[in-house]
Amino acid sequence: MKTKILSALVFIFWMIISAATPASGSSPDIQGQNIETNSVKVYPNPVTGTRFQIQAQKNIEEIRVVNILGQKAETGLYRKNTNQAEVSLQNKKQGIYLVTVVFDDKTSEVIRIIVK
Repeated sequence: MKTKILSALVFIFWMIISAATPASGSSPDIQGQNIETNSVKVYPNPVTGTRFQIQAQKNIEEIRVVNILGQKAETGLYRKNTNQAEVSLQNKKQGIYLVTVVFDDKTSEVIRIIVK
């Protein structure tokens, strides 16, 4: 229960911060544009199949996918190399998800995706 509450609070805080500070690179448009930040590109967005791609400028150590309630999504991860990955969504449900990409230098980026 505490984890769900904490996840919801983190999500709300993140939404407030991300709305106040535009990302450089491509705009993270929730209407269905591919999303690119300083070091991460996620495509296609919206996700219409069961897989999406992640490309980063740094080496990827871990990828986590949660829905907006903070519940972990079942995923399969297929590494292409150290800075690219393909994520497979299992039991795909429509909605907004947060993808956290953790790099080998222990920094991370959170990207919003839409699953249709």
